[in-house]
Amino acid sequence: MSDLDLESGGLGAKRGRQLSFYRPRSASSTKTKRSQTIELCKSHSPPIATACVGISITGGTNVADPFTDYSTADREALTDAEVQSRDRLILLIIGDDQYIKGSLGDSRNWYTQYLESNFKHHWHLLRPALKGLDDESKQRQPGDLLVIYDFLITVAGLLKTKENLALVDIVDELDNGDFLKPQLDAERAIPNQIVFAAFGWLSMLYQAAPHPQPNKLEVIKTSTSFSGCQCPLVTRKYKSFKQGFDFIDQPLHCLLGNYGDLIPRVHQVQSNAGSSSVEYIMAQSVCFSTLQSLADLKIEWVTSLALHLELDSGKKTLKLFQFPSYCRLMHVERKTNMLSR
Repeated sequence: MSDLDLESGGLGAKRGRQLSFYRPRSASSTKTKRSQTIELCKSHSPPIATACVGISITGGTNVADPFTDYSTADREALTDAEVQSRDRLILLIIGDDQYIKGSLGDSRNWYTQYLESNFKHHWHLLRPALKGLDDESKQRQPGDLLVIYDFLITVAGLLKTKENLALVDIVDELDNGDFLKPQLDAERAIPNQIVFAAFGWLSMLYQAAPHPQPNKLEVIKTSTSFSGCQCPLVTRKYKSFKQGFDFIDQPLHCLLGNYGDLIPRVHQVQSNAGSSSVEYIMAQSVCFSTLQSLADLKIEWVTSLALHLELDSGKKTLKLFQFPSYCRLMHVERKTNMLSR
């Protein structure tokens, strides 16, 4: 991917801005803006990241999403300690000590904006859960991001090193590490909800609802149309969008299984010796403009990797994961990123 640039915005799509993610540097590719390639993850990436594939999107379309419409100018300045903690998290997630620059650096910038936007949306849960945050504050203060990024570093570290990890195991580790404020309820509802949200931010398998019902773990059930409108999510992958705390002591894959088929699997094609060769369609060669003209397909943007490339043949709608910058973060050679497990 050294020959690719990440367009400004990473995920790219503010209202009024042309939808584009990765742009080839070659002069010949600049002759047209009608078909620009979204280059995502390749076959050597870990199982979850391989849910992302390359596809081309016809340009000139806008996407507006309250979770992804970020502006660098709106970000508050970080303290030196906050920057250091943020960078430790990124290196832990990527699993590589290479110098982050180019498209990887742009993707890092997008992802930290994504995280900080989610911190804002979940502030009412973070504030009563984490030590070091003021119970009365309506918005974050200088130094607060150090608390939150250190919390995420701990969660990410556990996800990378522990087998059969349960949600309650993470909460226990945080409690033992003196990250959590004392809770009045035995179930520690808010800590469980915020750890559940954090796992979604780190894995992109789902996006936790910012305002879940008490004692519930909820995921958002909306998608974004190609024109930028929010719409109810209709999918075969989800069988439920919320659950109680009955499975917080079970491995995370069991917990997620109650929502549906959220963990992408690697599918290997075996060819018999001596049989005729199988022809494949290269993902990099698939252009949405062609799919649209041949099959009259519509695009629906989703925030879950599990829903990527799900086709509703009845409605002629193709779901696409809307965060290619995240896939770029997972696209590393050493297979030590957080999703490599």
